[in-house]
Amino acid sequence: MKETLKKITFNSNIAIVMGGEKIKPQGKQINAGKVVTRRFTHVWMYSNNRWSIIGRQATIIKVE
Repeated sequence: MKETLKKITFNSNIAIVMGGEKIKPQGKQINAGKVVTRRFTHVWMYSNNRWSIIGRQATIIKVE
């Protein structure tokens, strides 16, 4: 998987990360063997001295 970050915003202990990614599903997954391009938003929270992802949204924008 290749990931490209477009923007990171911090608010207290929350970080919102926006970007794009290219994946190639395998096996019996939908679009297996094709390159799938998606845009994503990740929401991270910092607590107990570590970052944890607490939310993710991804939208397919192209299948090749």
